Amino acid sequence: GGNMKIKGRENKLHRVNPNSVLCDADSFGKLKEGQIVDIDEEAASQLLDMGMAEKVKSNNKQKKESK
Repeated sequence: GGNMKIKGRENKLHRVNPNSVLCDADSFGKLKEGQIVDIDEEAASQLLDMGMAEKVKSNNKQKKESK
């Protein structure tokens, strides 16, 4: 798959073993600080499923909704 932008939830991530997730250690460190990373979709959705991160809406794919 492609990549997905996610933002870490600092208060959750400190309990996670970096080896237990698909996310690379570098990105994981940034997520722990609450930063936004652009990582592999599979790794991102795993963290989203675990409630460890939230999806960041990327501005480049904005849908025009004018009602």
